[in-house]
Amino acid sequence: MKNIKVDYLVIGAGLTGLATARALEVSHPHLKGLIVESSSFIGGASKAQETLMGNSTLGLRQLPGSELAIKALKFLERVSELEIVESQSHLEPLTFSEGSIKPFVGFGDVSPEFYSELSYFLKPTVIDLKIPLFEVCKKLTQDLKLEIKLKSEVTQVEILEGGFAVTVNGQYRIDCSQLVSTLPIKKLARLLPSAAVPQKIAQKLSKLSSWSAVHLDLITKTKTTDLENLHVLFGSSSELVSPIWGRFQKATESGLQLSQWMTFVKEPEAENPESLSHALKLIKRQIKRAYPELLAQIEREKIIIFEGYGQETDLKIPSAYSWPKSDALFLATGTIASESNLVGSLLQAELITAAFDKMSLISKRIEISPAL
Repeated sequence: MKNIKVDYLVIGAGLTGLATARALEVSHPHLKGLIVESSSFIGGASKAQETLMGNSTLGLRQLPGSELAIKALKFLERVSELEIVESQSHLEPLTFSEGSIKPFVGFGDVSPEFYSELSYFLKPTVIDLKIPLFEVCKKLTQDLKLEIKLKSEVTQVEILEGGFAVTVNGQYRIDCSQLVSTLPIKKLARLLPSAAVPQKIAQKLSKLSSWSAVHLDLITKTKTTDLENLHVLFGSSSELVSPIWGRFQKATESGLQLSQWMTFVKEPEAENPESLSHALKLIKRQIKRAYPELLAQIEREKIIIFEGYGQETDLKIPSAYSWPKSDALFLATGTIASESNLVGSLLQAELITAAFDKMSLISKRIEISPAL
């Protein structure tokens, strides 16, 4: 098994991984870094897709108009050297009830099991971006000098004295002093030796639910609506546990309109074709209830699945940014942050870069300390 040696390794080439790597590269140009990505593309959930209307984000993405979201995007602006935030729009979520589109007022006494993830999308204020997130990924990728290895899945992480041995694709090893993981904690824990996972955390992880996001992007031949508010759709009380939600984008002059919809499926059920088929049928059924003519106007549709959603804040990891048994294993995942989804991940990245700088400063002080 061949070995590669670097100072720091970042697992994941999504927006958070790219931003973290770029921040570290700028602050510590003397260190050698590397990114490994299991998929065949860069950008993760912020990757661009080519459509009949030009490029768009892959699947529904929305940034809530909160102070934490602004803070996260300001960090991204500093790292990418781009102006990203344009304004904020007040768009109250809508639903379909009693034959018409109405304001969404909540689920009442019965909320879906994945409500903590859904609530991220339900904020009445949304941040408008000057440039799409896939353009930010493109800029970060262009600026990065370090190598990005695609189709490189981490299959094992060993914690060694003074660093880590990371096995990739079961074929080769990367030795590093610092490790940044954008993986959900549940997935990261499976890569670590059992002795490196505290018993309390292991017990809690075994009880936590994780979800796969099932997205359905639709382009219709004609405009369906001018409403750009988030739509939260559900039918009978039995369907309340599995609502769907989505948004319409502005139609083109020719009438083409993109709408992006999603729901969550519990893992590992999402790997079952029948569960996936059921989720897609549910999405289309609820769209048809609210907008009966839409499905007949579909010109193009795309199914996207992203894994690893689910809040892990109950784990109560002592450090806000690193693994309990290793200060040099940094956690760049929104699942443990106070704000979920992309906002939480970017806030973790900002914490990590500050902690990394502090560790490097301490190391330098030790190196130059005079002998007693």
